[in-house]
Amino acid sequence: RSAQRAWRLGVIAGVAAFSLYLMIWRPTFSPFDWINVLVHETGHLVFLPFADAAATAGGSILQIGLPLLLALAYLAQDDKFGASISIWWLGQSLTFLATYIGPSKEGAVEFFRTSADWDQIHVWLGTAYQSSALAGWVVSLGIVLMFFGIVTALVATLRSRLRVNKEQARLADSGIPEALLPPAITGHKQ
Repeated sequence: RSAQRAWRLGVIAGVAAFSLYLMIWRPTFSPFDWINVLVHETGHLVFLPFADAAATAGGSILQIGLPLLLALAYLAQDDKFGASISIWWLGQSLTFLATYIGPSKEGAVEFFRTSADWDQIHVWLGTAYQSSALAGWVVSLGIVLMFFGIVTALVATLRSRLRVNKEQARLADSGIPEALLPPAITGHKQ
């Protein structure tokens, strides 16, 4: 239990430090964005059998959808830590997606703008003249979700220890002989 808690706290510290790096230095491309690019480009392939519009938007759909689906899957398994980190990833992915949403001259690294997905999506949505504002909103939402993911991961990690302590006290006071209790409750090794 303590090793898992230490690992989770290390993950939270790393994610928080990386988030600060993103917010303070605002790199146009970070190492984590390679994952986002891979997911984004895979989305185009996944949606390719459908209409052209779906294939064009598929990159952004999967880039947002995958972390969201992971968060829901973790919640279904009652894994609040996993869900929280997935929500953080959703936020980070949104901040990167905003570089696609913004105008080409301000947008993502030109290497990744070659298909100009969002230029076409803006035409469909009628948001071409609001692309900077929309990108700003997406970045803001991403930052909020990153912060929310970090805080809820920390709360889930700290609460898991409190829940174990309460369960230990409840079982110890239940009158069940100590020999019948599992080692995790009694603190004794087998």
